[in-house]
Amino acid sequence: LAASLKLIATGDPAQPPSVNIYGVLLDGDADGSHVIEDLMDRVGAEPAWRWAEVLPFDRTRQLWAQLPPPGTPFHDLGTPTAGTHPWLATRSEFFRRPVPTGTVAAVLDVFTRDRVAGEERELDFMPWGGAYNRVATDATAFVHRDEMFQLKHSCAVRPDAPARAKDAALAFVRRSWETVHPWGSGGVFPAFPDRDLAQPAEAYYGSNLPRLRTIKARYDPTNVFQPPGGQAIPPD
Repeated sequence: LAASLKLIATGDPAQPPSVNIYGVLLDGDADGSHVIEDLMDRVGAEPAWRWAEVLPFDRTRQLWAQLPPPGTPFHDLGTPTAGTHPWLATRSEFFRRPVPTGTVAAVLDVFTRDRVAGEERELDFMPWGGAYNRVATDATAFVHRDEMFQLKHSCAVRPDAPARAKDAALAFVRRSWETVHPWGSGGVFPAFPDRDLAQPAEAYYGSNLPRLRTIKARYDPTNVFQPPGGQAIPPD
């Protein structure tokens, strides 16, 4: 089960934020409804709407094909090559311990404060643990196997929004991230590239970085393979 709890504030400041829960079961014979039912019991309220559908592999692949390329940095979204995708600012981090209630309140205060028309904000809380953490940190290239959850902060505006609107969106994301960062592990999911990172390779790959640099030097010594926006693994 891959799950996500999103707090979403639309581009209309008069509309209150909404809480959205998403889950994907990759086993066609599994039934995760009891997980959702348990969560609703804990929340103490029925959802405004709910939807579930079993999708075959081909249909799932079609849906994924509609998304922007993995690793597309927010500076590149909204350009002519990115179609109708919005301009997006985003930062994220993993956490290995619970965040104090006061910090949660502070993050929510930043999230709801000074909203402006046309600016869509999102906090995406993704529980980790479980099957993710049953794999050793050095068993694969993916190193983040000791985490409890990750939190992604994002803000989207129209691709043709003025520079001041994009600056404001990025400023919100940075404030939100800084509010909770003291409790983070410093690890970042490589699929959520972050140009603000001082040491991106260390944040993405942790203790696996030396091995990955050796592999990079062997198979790509001239650094041909570059993700959008740079931040490729440096050769050994």
